[in-house]
Amino acid sequence: MFSFIDTTKLDYSRTEINTQLPVYITMSTIPSRMKNTIKIIKHFLKYVTGFQKIILNIPYRYERWPDYKVDTSSINIDDPRFMLNMTTDYGPLTKLVGALHIIPDESITLICDDMCYKLNAFKDIAERQDQNLNKAFSFFIYPYSQGTTQVMVPQGADLITCYTHNLSHFMDWWSEFRKYMGIKHYSDSPCFFVDDQVIGWYLQSHGIRMEQVDRRHRNIYIKGCDVANKGDNLNRQTGRNSRDNTMKGCYIDLDKYNPLG
Repeated sequence: MFSFIDTTKLDYSRTEINTQLPVYITMSTIPSRMKNTIKIIKHFLKYVTGFQKIILNIPYRYERWPDYKVDTSSINIDDPRFMLNMTTDYGPLTKLVGALHIIPDESITLICDDMCYKLNAFKDIAERQDQNLNKAFSFFIYPYSQGTTQVMVPQGADLITCYTHNLSHFMDWWSEFRKYMGIKHYSDSPCFFVDDQVIGWYLQSHGIRMEQVDRRHRNIYIKGCDVANKGDNLNRQTGRNSRDNTMKGCYIDLDKYNPLG
């Protein structure tokens, strides 16, 4: 089942992001949402100004859909602010890992999902980040624990921002985590499904405080705009790959590798 989008419900308000640092927006998508994602990006490019680049990270091959033939010929976006980045599939974390080598240190990284957002949400969180470089932000952050240590998890669907310089050690940290745990294929790790938990763990372990933007976060979505097949969502698994089980498994692995003091 492919998802569909009601373009009449998109946010048509002109929005300008005003920041000192350039803003790089990065996202990924899955096969069933590909067409929707292109519509959302085109709409964003038309109605939002003041950002540097929006990066769409597409895997060469999807681990969960190995028979799906990735064809980017339909991504006909002619705008210098758009970049198509082909990369390895790291699950939802693809939207960060795939793009970090592209985004300069002196910038703001804004992580988003391929959803229908109210455009002011991007402006609000980017401008908040621009004034507070020693923190990271999301419209929703929640505590999670499977032991004595609590990790604060910023939810990717509710946007995550960070001063990119504070992510400069992420790739080394994440690569060492995979080596330490003996993870040959990242899709075999429970962390493959819970990118927000991995991001939260990294930030907390590196002393970067996370702060939740005003709890109006539920208002950043446009109701009834995007109808998706929930069975395709990486955070709505069943059985051994349920959200609870994967978060627990990822917590245990991260705690072995890098205990939070």
